[in-house]
Amino acid sequence: MTAPAADAPAAYVTSAVGQFAGWGERTALVHGERSMSFRELLSLAYRMARVFRDSGLGRGDGLVLLAANPLEMTAVGLAAHILGVRYTPVYAGGGDRMTEHVLRDADPAAVVVADAGPAAPADRMAAAARTAGVKLLFGLGPGPDPEVTDLLAAAGEQPDDPLPVAAREGDVARVLYTGGTTGLPKGVVYTFGALTAAARAWAGSPPPPGLRFLAMTPMAHAAGAIAFGLLRHGVSVELFDAFDAGVLLRRIEEASATGRLVTTYLYPPYLYRLLDHAGLPDTDLTGLASVSYGSAPMAPHRLAEAVRRLGPRLRQSYALTEAIAITGLGPEDHALAAASRPELFASVGRAVPGVTVRITGKDGREAAPGAEGAVEVSGPTVMAGYWRRPEQTGRVLRDGRLRTGDLGRLDEDGYLYLTGREKDLVIVDGTNCHPQAVEDVLTTHPAVRQAAVIGIPDARTGEALLAVCAAAPEGRADEAELRELVRDALGPAHVPARFEFVADIPTASYGKPDKAALRALFSPASPTPPGAMDEH
Repeated sequence: MTAPAADAPAAYVTSAVGQFAGWGERTALVHGERSMSFRELLSLAYRMARVFRDSGLGRGDGLVLLAANPLEMTAVGLAAHILGVRYTPVYAGGGDRMTEHVLRDADPAAVVVADAGPAAPADRMAAAARTAGVKLLFGLGPGPDPEVTDLLAAAGEQPDDPLPVAAREGDVARVLYTGGTTGLPKGVVYTFGALTAAARAWAGSPPPPGLRFLAMTPMAHAAGAIAFGLLRHGVSVELFDAFDAGVLLRRIEEASATGRLVTTYLYPPYLYRLLDHAGLPDTDLTGLASVSYGSAPMAPHRLAEAVRRLGPRLRQSYALTEAIAITGLGPEDHALAAASRPELFASVGRAVPGVTVRITGKDGREAAPGAEGAVEVSGPTVMAGYWRRPEQTGRVLRDGRLRTGDLGRLDEDGYLYLTGREKDLVIVDGTNCHPQAVEDVLTTHPAVRQAAVIGIPDARTGEALLAVCAAAPEGRADEAELRELVRDALGPAHVPARFEFVADIPTASYGKPDKAALRALFSPASPTPPGAMDEH
């Protein structure tokens, strides 16, 4: 199949419009007591597009949406795409610092705000946009600020007949922001052509009839891409403002009772909460089609537990903001891991169609199977670059290959195993220590629900490991037991010099532990405890 020309109407948009039109009165979106059919979704998108166009927005301008998971979110994004406006959805619960930075950095011509509760009220987000110099402000509903136009009311006064798609294949479709776990987030540029390539890479067999997707993580992140892809197939999407394991179990039970199916996407910490919920053993899981997970590492022993308790219904996706499709581990891989290849529980799967993954050594040459090195990715799903950061783009993107910042190895069958982040590598007395490996060992202890390991300065060894542990319901673990557990599994160099116990580990975007916050909270290191390093 020949790729469309860069100046052709964007196939990502034209195909979505055609598919949505074909589903007519079928329910597309549900949020609480409200719902919207595919016809109503397309109608609202055209009406919104006319409001934006009449306000002066056009091809190449920027639009930022600040919201949780409102019912109208998909229509806002589709309206922007129809006009060829570059779109930046931002999860409103990410904090004021993140919001203020994106509003300055993305340079939007317009901002749409949707009230996200006490943590992110619409008036505060509008004030932040105004401070950033944005003149054109819209709200998803009426509000107290007269300078914020009610987009829904304005759209209601517009006709909904179809508009031609102004977007072109080579145009910037979205500027998505990284999680900001090591500093201020960077904007990542994607063309419409790249979005089409990503949709093809993740496409599998058609979804079963009557399937509903439960969007319990922010639609500004991976859940939004999954939802948009499923909507193309006529799948209904139910939106939630926050994850709740009890609600998810009720939806699964309801689906089982009615002969329907549901699917969802979870960050690993949310999957842990589902596994730990007291109601799981008594829930009829026949209505659960699948659970996709990703965005952060998952402890192999907990993944094995998930397969035992949920069955072979799991799908893992490995992607980055800079590469929106890399590898996948499907239900058949999870079943194989449970039956005969338990090492696959530590894998993130094999490259998706159109994507090439390679491991390179310190000399830049491709490493042999089994050797650890830097993970590099190439293919049409890789970003065009960082938004207005050519120097940083040049450091990670060369000759079409993205240096992901992850360390890993490939086995003979093409399965990728991530061993850590290059920036997280801690050198303890000359020994390379991967925090992720230590975290995986610590969470095998029944009294450790979650662990995050960071490197801290140490006068004796240069660097040392500090382990932050969140207690499981069984109670706080004994430090001596944890030290022995790590020593037996990984050797003495990997034994944390210091332990801190907390109720919950803070997370940044996408469910990853916020290690920058942990470093700020617990550094500098206290002196190395006597005996902690005696075996070096």
